[in-house]
Amino acid sequence: MLGILVPIIFRLHAEQGLPLLLGFVAAGVMGDSIPAILLGIPGSASSQATVIDGYAMTRKGEASRALGASFSASMLGGLFGAMVLTLAIPVMRPIVLIFGPPEFFMMVLWGLSMIAILSGSSPLKGFIAGGLGLLMGMIGVDPNLGIASRVLKNAMDSTHS
Repeated sequence: MLGILVPIIFRLHAEQGLPLLLGFVAAGVMGDSIPAILLGIPGSASSQATVIDGYAMTRKGEASRALGASFSASMLGGLFGAMVLTLAIPVMRPIVLIFGPPEFFMMVLWGLSMIAILSGSSPLKGFIAGGLGLLMGMIGVDPNLGIASRVLKNAMDSTHS
């Protein structure tokens, strides 16, 4: 979703590009509630809970009330979140800057264990699915060098020869 804005914000200053990105994300999250409430189809993960109550209200003829509640909650949540984030930046900045490879490794392990725990009756399947997702996420452009990873580069070289 944000990839659409990359050509536009590429040459903007941070003071201009960041509000544009934040506005785009906020509008997307708020706009996801429209199909969730009216059609019972969540547009993204952020609107999955909205389907439960919102679509039931639509079926009872209270779609405008559900949309109003969703938009109001989105606005209040966005303002509260922005305020908390603004107050947390000075406190969290030093903590984030001392993170190194061991801390990131522990965060990855914690995330994989959360996937396994939340998988329900088969945590092994959840752990394997999380690991496969992690492996797939490693394929692509190397963020340090800006070139395709070896797997991709070798695959591309073999098709051109």
